[in-house]
Amino acid sequence: MATIILQQHFPLGRFHANPWKAFPFDDPFGEWPPSPWRLIRALVARSHQISREDPAIGENEREVLVRAFCTSSIRWHLPPQSWRGPALRQYQPAEFSRVPKSAKEPGYMAHATTKNLDNCWLTAGPEDTVWWFIEGAHWTHAGLRLLDAGLARMTYFGRAESITLMQRSEDQLNHPEPNCSAGPHRNTRSAPVLFPASEATLADIERSTDDPAIADATVPPGAVWRFAERPARPALREIPKRPTRRLPETRLVQFAIGSRVSPTIDSAAILTNRFRGRTISVLSGGSWSKASTERKSTIALIAGKSADGKPLDGHQHASFALWFDPATRKAARLLVWRRTPFSHEEQQALLAAAEDPLSLGYNDRGRDPWRIHLVPLDSAVAPPSGFNPAQRFAAWKTTTPFVPPQHIYDRHGNEKPGKSLTDQVLNELQNHRFPTGGVTVEVLRSTWVKIHQPRAERGDKTNTAKRGHHLRLTFPMQVAGPIALGHSAHFGLGLFVPADTPRE
Repeated sequence: MATIILQQHFPLGRFHANPWKAFPFDDPFGEWPPSPWRLIRALVARSHQISREDPAIGENEREVLVRAFCTSSIRWHLPPQSWRGPALRQYQPAEFSRVPKSAKEPGYMAHATTKNLDNCWLTAGPEDTVWWFIEGAHWTHAGLRLLDAGLARMTYFGRAESITLMQRSEDQLNHPEPNCSAGPHRNTRSAPVLFPASEATLADIERSTDDPAIADATVPPGAVWRFAERPARPALREIPKRPTRRLPETRLVQFAIGSRVSPTIDSAAILTNRFRGRTISVLSGGSWSKASTERKSTIALIAGKSADGKPLDGHQHASFALWFDPATRKAARLLVWRRTPFSHEEQQALLAAAEDPLSLGYNDRGRDPWRIHLVPLDSAVAPPSGFNPAQRFAAWKTTTPFVPPQHIYDRHGNEKPGKSLTDQVLNELQNHRFPTGGVTVEVLRSTWVKIHQPRAERGDKTNTAKRGHHLRLTFPMQVAGPIALGHSAHFGLGLFVPADTPRE
């Protein structure tokens, strides 16, 4: 396997060319890196000049060069400071006709003009050399001899404005490493580059552009499109990094909600689960299941489970909820709270999770046109009523339905002992460390609501819509919130808001 390194220099600092059959006014890329198809055609064209100087150079030598070049892999090192230059617009002569065309005798003949767009890439600078790295198994002494002779006679490359100097590098050690290569697949950052196919023949390379086989084809015979990802340009100057400000500890993180379609109560558990999943993904480095045991332990108070996957006891982990404005009954904020304060890293993860909008549909893959945008709110924004620990209330009412964590009735329709709606509400209050003595529970109305279904239970045939209840709780003394009870309480269901005036 032979490795050939070419040095190409543009003395005027510009490379003028467009990709194959690209209309200059519609070309968003320009030809960069330079096309291998253009290079092999230029070398073959120069070989005819060499034949006039040395009659020993003929078709056999050209075929050897074409076979060696077309079966080689090609990479580049592009100048770091190269960039797409401003297009030059200039008038060029066109049809030779009477001016003006409607004029009668006497008249005169002249060339009409057309406005051409001349695209170019700028390569000026101390490191303006384009390096070609060609590796192939069919290079012979005759092929290299013809290559060197063709390079020495090449005066321009691309359009005639692209004056070029090109030679084979004799120093195999003193050269930069390749920073650009082309592959068969395209992405959003790649540009099309025309390569000769490995089976291309001398006849394919020598076809003229007015040949019908070329004029009527999107890709000339013997050529193939590949896609190169250009290296990123270095910054003009180094931007100093400002030290990241440490966020103060807080028990409540708020986001304003913006959307064309307001989320409903049925969306509460879906959206909060997605937001929680994104936060866990950020904290775990991509996936909770693939994170180390130590890492899982550090995010347990967000994930709600220990490193071995067991749920945490005592409702000590974070709760996520949509807060519906009582005046408009629309979802106005997404709230995240916890008994223990959120650290700087946890708050940064929450902010990162809010950068992309959340889908209102059944998947979060970006295909749903209806999404919600989350805007972080700072500490200057007062928390909603019921989330300020300095305020206490005696009467509370649900803003999202309370779903009993256990079945109230058995299979025969009889109420289970100790599982009534009131019993389960009081039991939930006790589990969340609220007083239960003298508490009255009033059922206002009932409705169906979508609950959060854990991943382990998603194969179950049980419907995710459960019977929920809007309640009013009255305590014998005033208590501080927030209060979220029942099934999916950590995902926004069973959220209570104050029903009376506070006492500081």
